[in-house]
Parts: sequence; structure tokens; C-alpha cells
Amino acid sequence: MTKESPRNFRYRYDLDGLRGIAIGLVVIYHVFVGRVSGGVDVFLLLSGYFFLGSQLRYASKPNASLNPWWPIWRTLRRLVPSLVLVIGVTYILVRIFTPQLMRTELTQQITATMLYYQNWELAEQNADYTAAAADTSPLQHMWSMAVQGQFYIMGIAFAIILAAIMKFRPKHQPLGKRSFPTVNQIAGPILIVATIASFAYASRHGLYGTPENYYSTWSRAWELTLGAVLAIYGSAWKIPPRLYDLFTGLGLVMLIFTGAIIADTTAYPGPLS
Repeated sequence: MTKESPRNFRYRYDLDGLRGIAIGLVVIYHVFVGRVSGGVDVFLLLSGYFFLGSQLRYASKPNASLNPWWPIWRTLRRLVPSLVLVIGVTYILVRIFTPQLMRTELTQQITATMLYYQNWELAEQNADYTAAAADTSPLQHMWSMAVQGQFYIMGIAFAIILAAIMKFRPKHQPLGKRSFPTVNQIAGPILIVATIASFAYASRHGLYGTPENYYSTWSRAWELTLGAVLAIYGSAWKIPPRLYDLFTGLGLVMLIFTGAIIADTTAYPGPLS
């Protein structure tokens, strides 16, 4: 396990680039193939890696603040402007070019998108994510932003609880006693259990699930928490340098062809994906 000092953190530009590839696959598969690609799953995993990893590093600081407003404000400042722009432009284009889409469902989805519960709104509407048609909502793809937003709030709360534990832990340990566990030593097992529980929930229908399972925060949580688990333990797994290119190429091939091999949307996010 790596040391928890923020100074020892090296930003993973390779993983940031992989996030761009995942987004590109989503666009390509949706526009030209008409099916899901698995790119969103990779994007969620990387979001968990970057976001919760940063929250855990902050919770490790001796002077970490227990005020939730700053991390929430920083997250809102990063996400909301782009979200407002997308919704505003979408609304204008719909009003001009496809006014027939201005139905109750779309109005509800605009509100749900702004308040980050679009995934639950789509689940309630039993929306098929791959049902491309003239009456399909232009905001349907915003479900993943809702899942991330909900996870970010839970991640911030989790990190603040850990920071509070560290702040109020016993300052001096009696001789012969084991030292107080670090943030990563506390968070790691919890996140592993959460990942297993969420994956089991996502797999409750077998290899193929339901539209509700596709959008559910609880079904998707394991992808985000798995990213956080990798942020904690990933550096302990060493790959021989001579195999770097082999594993990189193999991983990219698997990512690119996931959508071609697993074509049914309801297979995500279950055992097959």
C-alpha cells in the first residue's frame, strides 16, 4: 500500500486519457452501431478512482476540514455550469426543431437532470436506453451524470466521517498496542464489502437484468467503489515492465470490442460486463 501523503500522489494522465477513449466509444457505438459500448462502465470506474481517491487523500491530512460545504461547492462549481449549458441548448433546440418532444416526460427529465436523479426518473419511466426513435428524450444520456452526482455526495460524506475519525482518534497509543489504522486501512475493507454487495445486487437477475437495473444507483455503485479500491490497493500490484505493452494492448482490445460482444443493454452492469 502506498503512503497516504498527498505529495506522493502522481496524477495518472494515462487513466485520464483512457477516460477520453471510453467517452469516444460511447459516442461511436451509439451513433454508428446503435448499442451500448461498455464505455460508461469504464468512465464510472475511473470517476470512482479519481474522485474518491482524492477525497481519501484529503481525509488523510492532519488539518482536514470537517465542513462539507467546500468539497460540495467545488464539485458543483465544476459540474453545474456545463450541465446548465447542455440543458439550456437542448431545450432551445427541442423547442425549435422537435417541439413534439415537449411532453410531461421531458419536463420531468429536465428537472431530474438538474437535481441529479435522472437515472431514477428513467427507471420509473421504464425507459429502454437503446430505444432510438423520434420520440426518445434527448436527455436520456444524462443518467450517468446523476449516478456520479449521487456517488460524489456519498463519497464526500464518507470522507468527512473518516476525517472525523482521524481527528478524534487517540493521540497517544499505550506501549505494546497496535497503532491506529490509517484512512486507507479503514476505507479499504469497507469499500471492498460495498463493491461485492453492489455487484451481487446488480447480478440478482442473472446474466441479464432489467431497465431499472441498468439505471439503478445501487447496481452501478460497484463500478465506482471498485475504482476507489484500485486507488487504494492498485499500486501494490506490480506488472513486469516487459509486459506493459501487452497488457495495455489487451485491455484496449477488450474495451473496444465489449460493445460488439455484449450487445444486450440489460447485461450491464452485471456479470457479463
